[in-house]
Amino acid sequence: MNKRTMKKGLAIVLALVMVFAMTATAFAASGNGYYLVGDATTGGPINVKVVIESRQFSEDDASVISEVLDVNVSTMSEASKGFTVRDAMLAVQNDESNGITLYNGTGGLFTNTDKYIRSMKQNNKNYEPALPFYDPNPQYSYALDGWTFRVNGKYPLSTTDGSPDIPGPVGTSVDETPISNGDVIHFYWDYPYNKTSSELYSAKFITPDASYADGTLNVSLKASDAYFDNSMYWHINSFSPYTDAINAIVTLYNADGTQVSGVSGSINENGLCQINGLNLSSGTYYVKTATTAYKGADGYDENSEEITLQILKSTMGYEKIVVQ
Repeated sequence: MNKRTMKKGLAIVLALVMVFAMTATAFAASGNGYYLVGDATTGGPINVKVVIESRQFSEDDASVISEVLDVNVSTMSEASKGFTVRDAMLAVQNDESNGITLYNGTGGLFTNTDKYIRSMKQNNKNYEPALPFYDPNPQYSYALDGWTFRVNGKYPLSTTDGSPDIPGPVGTSVDETPISNGDVIHFYWDYPYNKTSSELYSAKFITPDASYADGTLNVSLKASDAYFDNSMYWHINSFSPYTDAINAIVTLYNADGTQVSGVSGSINENGLCQINGLNLSSGTYYVKTATTAYKGADGYDENSEEITLQILKSTMGYEKIVVQ
């Protein structure tokens, strides 16, 4: 199976649930960039945050999705499994105010029996995970590009060791990923392919690691990425300090999505931000760091014309913090 065939086969995959390897050697995921799914919440309704980010199509087309949605999830598609990511995304689709429509793996409207989301449309602009990329050298083509998601900053996995048919870690689909009240579900457009030993096209997933004590909010930016190496093993990197977002603005929001007045600061050259003199009451808050950025990649469109695509380089940081 060449990379171009693999790319077409994986265009419908949202959560990197189909993980391939070229040899029989198993690869076990390590580090804190992932978690093994547990039980779902069966009582409800629940409230979650859904973050959605895409890349720009090209320098001439600056269309993107960049949303933070407050989502009330009250209906379970499968009561025996409790609330799942699928239920949250159906709630997103049912809210006409955001203009978002979801489509399944065959291009039909996303429903309560689907496992994957192939594309999203917002205000009649379609965001589908296949690059408009004609490549005369398929061995250098982008592979495995498309929508992916993390829950509370980590990839949901069913196993880290895979199976005889799929060696390596195995991700979960939207119907297999349980969610609980207050969770952050973060969809972003990733290209988890290590094109060469020195060029990694995977997007950096940013998390604002935050703590609050004695009137001070401390935020430390950290990043993780996931990529397939040249042997097609899936690597999920641990979070490590991220210092490539100097002056990025840090803001704080209540559980209802309202920005907390007076709580704002910027990231310094060490990836840190400290905000003093606060008096936060106990409860759930969300720390947002505006770190979304793009990098160019040269390619060709379906007419063999050169095009520079703006690929998502780093995601928005948006994570939950609980103040006792």
